[in-house]
Amino acid sequence: MSKYLSIGQVAQIKGVHVKSLRYYDKIGILKPAYTDPNTGYRYYERQQLLYIDLIQFLVDLDIPLKNWFLYCNEDGTFNLKKLLADGR
Repeated sequence: MSKYLSIGQVAQIKGVHVKSLRYYDKIGILKPAYTDPNTGYRYYERQQLLYIDLIQFLVDLDIPLKNWFLYCNEDGTFNLKKLLADGR
C-alpha cells in the first residue's frame, strides 16, 4: 500500500476537497487506482496528481467537467492542445 496515497493525502497535497475527489470518481474523470473492497476507501497513485491539475485547468478555463472526455485520446493521453484552443 505504500505506493498509494489516501484520498485525504491527495486532498491535502493538491488543495482540493475530499468531496471533489469523490465527485470526480462519480462522474468518471478520475477513478482511484485502488478502492479497498472492505472499506470503500479510495487510493491514488502519484501520477494521478497530474490529472487533478488538468481538472483544475478545465475549471479555470470555464470548461464544464462533463467535457473532460472530449480531450482524452483513445490511447489514454490527454489532448492539451485542443483544451487550450477551446479555452480561449
